[in-house]
Amino acid sequence: VMVGILDLTKEKLQERALAEAFQELQVQTEELRQNQEELASVNEALNVALREAEERRRELEESLRAAQRYQRTILFRTRTLYEVWGYERVATVARPHTYVGGDFIIARRVGDWLYAGIGDATGHGSSGALLAVTVQSILHQALLQLEAPNQLHRALEEARQELSEIWEVNLGEQLSNEGAEVALVALPLGEKKEKLYIATAGRPVYMLHPDGRLEEYIQGRRALGWSVPGQPPEVYNTAEVPYVADATLLIFTDGITDQLGVGGKRLGRKTFLSWLPECASLIGDPRAQTRLLLQKWNAWKTEMVEQTDDILLLVFAL
Repeated sequence: VMVGILDLTKEKLQERALAEAFQELQVQTEELRQNQEELASVNEALNVALREAEERRRELEESLRAAQRYQRTILFRTRTLYEVWGYERVATVARPHTYVGGDFIIARRVGDWLYAGIGDATGHGSSGALLAVTVQSILHQALLQLEAPNQLHRALEEARQELSEIWEVNLGEQLSNEGAEVALVALPLGEKKEKLYIATAGRPVYMLHPDGRLEEYIQGRRALGWSVPGQPPEVYNTAEVPYVADATLLIFTDGITDQLGVGGKRLGRKTFLSWLPECASLIGDPRAQTRLLLQKWNAWKTEMVEQTDDILLLVFAL
């Protein structure tokens, strides 16, 4: 009898253990179901977030592509240069560091003169491009109001004054480095070409003579918008320069000379200028000259190093 009772008790204990195990399994199953539901909810939220992120990425890319188009048609507009000076007599190289940048071309025909030049606005990307459009527009308007090419510097003065009003900066009293480096030239379009005019604000203009001699012209060394307390605004002026037939005029932004190479070494203006006399053998062919300079620039930079700044180069055959 005792053996039967022990067997029965053992069975009851086993049944109870099985029941408890089953109950625990049910609890775990329910927890697993809840976890699966939570995971499904999190997964759905992630999918929604990914779809939204992808949509924002597409919108951003479309916006940047549109900005690139606007940059080509507004900031890098070259039609006036080609139509007025001649397609074979002018060459440009424009390469923003990112989708858009702060470099811009200036080109306006007024009577028998072509007003042209380049600018480099403060900043990179969209902020630089927005400032570049502003400065370019101010300069174009100011150039149209000039009474004579020997007043080229007045366009710089007008742009500087308008920028100071935009930034609400009193020149010479408050600190400001927001603005643009600019170089302008006035090129004669008539048959009789005796002189041209140059006005600068931070960017020089170079004349390469047929014999390889290089001349630098820089009157104003401070960029438009530059202001330091206690220092009066720089006086801009216009230089009258003899027109040298078969010479080459070159203007470029500092992105070319600020390029970094292997080991973080900066190219520098001295090295770049040492390449220019080699272009004398290609006088009269600005495209060949720009190709030569780009070949040297790319070889110095090497393929291992990416472009580090916006670059803009403008070359005229006289």
